Amino acid sequence: MKQVEVYMIKSGNHGGVNHAAGFIYPVEEHIAAEYEKDGTAKKVNFTSLSAHDSKVEALTDEYAEKASVIEGDYRLTEEAKAEDKRALKEEYAQKIAEINEKYRQDIATLKNGALAKATELGTAEKVDYDAIKRKIGVLKSEVDMAYSFTGAIEYLQMHAKAMDQATATELLASFTELIAMLQSKATGINEAVAKTAIRNTYDDIKKAATSESQTAANVEYRMLEAIEQYRGSLGYRFSRLK
Repeated sequence: MKQVEVYMIKSGNHGGVNHAAGFIYPVEEHIAAEYEKDGTAKKVNFTSLSAHDSKVEALTDEYAEKASVIEGDYRLTEEAKAEDKRALKEEYAQKIAEINEKYRQDIATLKNGALAKATELGTAEKVDYDAIKRKIGVLKSEVDMAYSFTGAIEYLQMHAKAMDQATATELLASFTELIAMLQSKATGINEAVAKTAIRNTYDDIKKAATSESQTAANVEYRMLEAIEQYRGSLGYRFSRLK
């Protein structure tokens, strides 16, 4: 069955085989479809990068064919065959090195584009910042006046679920104030438990502040980093040929 590569957004398991988050794996197409459906993984599909890979594979096949012709030429001595094959491989190694340089440049360009999308601020919709400031003022007052740490956390988490992107973005900008308020109410609560609750609350608000396009761009950026770090250069099959 045909296999495709997927980038694991979250760790997954299929048929007893574990796939760790942050890595790229070849899996069967139906497994990739299941992973994509539940948001566990995303198919690796960059047209420009695939084009470079295809060129290297074609050059590898071309080199193997020419090397085979040299090897089968009865008119040449073994020494002459070895010399001709060495020169041929150097020629094709240079061609593949040039493609690899373009490949690395394309990855850098794609990463820069994804990073720009993932970190863009603001929203396309018209925003009433005065209304947002009033809303955030009320949120902070409620947190400050909460009777307990748990009550303050629950209040923030409840509102984070229904918070619009502009409000969430503005609230993140002053989250250090909320941390101070929450920490002042955490007396008697295990420090690790309090930190985890605060961190989870921050993540909830950050999720509300992040658009779908930003989330997708973030995944794309991390996928490209994985390609860059774990796949390395193109031409592994070529390097194994003599």
